[in-house]
Amino acid sequence: MPNTNKNLMLLTGAGFTRNFGGFLAREMWSKIFNNPLVQASAEARGLLLNDFDFESVYSAKMSHGEETIKIIRGAVEMAYKDLDDTVKNWVFNHDNPTALNTYGLGELFSFISSRGSDKGWFFTLNQDIYMERSRGYRSPGASFTQSMGHGDIGLITLPSEIDLEKTKNTLNNASYIKLHGSYGWISSHGGNQMVIGKNKVNDIDQEPLLKWYFEIFQNLIKEGNKKLLIIGYGFADNHINDILLNGIQEHGLSLYVISTTDPETFKNRLEGKPSHSGSWEVSKYSKIWDGVKGYFPYSLREIYPPDQSVTTISLEIKKALEN
Repeated sequence: MPNTNKNLMLLTGAGFTRNFGGFLAREMWSKIFNNPLVQASAEARGLLLNDFDFESVYSAKMSHGEETIKIIRGAVEMAYKDLDDTVKNWVFNHDNPTALNTYGLGELFSFISSRGSDKGWFFTLNQDIYMERSRGYRSPGASFTQSMGHGDIGLITLPSEIDLEKTKNTLNNASYIKLHGSYGWISSHGGNQMVIGKNKVNDIDQEPLLKWYFEIFQNLIKEGNKKLLIIGYGFADNHINDILLNGIQEHGLSLYVISTTDPETFKNRLEGKPSHSGSWEVSKYSKIWDGVKGYFPYSLREIYPPDQSVTTISLEIKKALEN
């Protein structure tokens, strides 16, 4: 019997790793802004003082001097190094304020994984390597030379060409797809391969492996009637939102969201933002709310508490995904 794809998929964002000591966007901004190199550069410091979206600053760097570009790039890379140092030292113990039942969370991952001939899919927008370090996850098509555990990582250079048939053989029962690349990955054309900034679609198109990843995500949703569990994604990436919106409107996609954001705030965020004239611009992404079939405003610690008790929330999530 040929392999088929499960109707259930997982997508994680920065809020997922936050449960293990990771940084949200505002914390990344602070890490970058506080970097001594940035503070010593009037131009780099000024850019961040006037823009709290570090990805926007990262994209704008090309319009500034070579030294400023180098400073911003270096500060961003050091912030991701700090992120990796933080999550690799995360341990489960009752003195840890972020401690949670990772076994219970693992059961959720297993539930999403394939059974029999059905393949499961775990997509992430995160560039941290928490899942690789803690659970041995690997991304198809990327070499496995990266050391994990608590040691320093080895760099991985992505292939300049993809042998699709060979690469497909590296897919497993819960393939881990890093849509925006990864810390520790080197682009096939040189430089780090983390998709950061406001030109993400172009960056993805220029990297054969990431382009294939993106096509997998799009094509799976187009299969129709998928359930997508989303943990910790802030819906700030338009190229991802476009796929979700199209999936909801054209392909029967249903969303199940785990987020500590209040649902009303979440809905308002999707609806738009004030225009320059002061009026409210309604975003097309407001229609994403129509596709939300389950919303769970809790942290993973609340869902999977460290005492390993089974919560009604965890049962509610599983029931929603089963039906």
